[in-house]
Amino acid sequence: MMLDMRDHGNLIGLRDIVRSGRIGEVQTVAFSAQHPLLWGTRPSWYFEPGMHGGTLNDIAIHALDFLPWVTGLEIEKVEAARTWNAKATGAPHFNDCGQFLLRLSNGGGVFGDVSYLAPDKCGYAIPNYWRITVHGTKGFAETSYGASGVSLADDESTEPERIAPTPTVPGGYLTDFLADVAGFAKPDGRATGSCLRATRQALDLELAAQQK
Repeated sequence: MMLDMRDHGNLIGLRDIVRSGRIGEVQTVAFSAQHPLLWGTRPSWYFEPGMHGGTLNDIAIHALDFLPWVTGLEIEKVEAARTWNAKATGAPHFNDCGQFLLRLSNGGGVFGDVSYLAPDKCGYAIPNYWRITVHGTKGFAETSYGASGVSLADDESTEPERIAPTPTVPGGYLTDFLADVAGFAKPDGRATGSCLRATRQALDLELAAQQK
């Protein structure tokens, strides 16, 4: 599975900071992953009933994969989930907006927005494309796909500092896949088990939204 969030330099840098303990124990994670809908450009099957699989299933799976990797915490429970139709008026069944709330294994919380409301032509370049903010008991860290590194402030900081980005690892997900096939999966790498777990959690999240 092309779960490539772990390969992005900013996300690697965010993980290093969080795992170092500088911001203390993680208590809240908030992220926005607004995507462009691209109506009329995406393949038509995307908007056919029963084909897409749901907005939470489609986008949130990336968060479900990287959240434990960044925080060192497991996703314990889906507290709330909701999807609705807003922009894809030509396909009323297609719920293009999605939000959810998760509980982490230490009692902390996660709020995510994975809607298809980003502007079509520059959607992947807007500042809140995969913007992730982590607050701990001693500070906060934040980054996004387009940021020039990671913003960091702890209780001793007088202003946020910018940590230079870590090098991106192109194709890291493929390297992990091949290592798993060969029987040399890294302890915290993407492997069959972690991919199946993220897939199950994404489907449970989508189901939770449909049952509201």
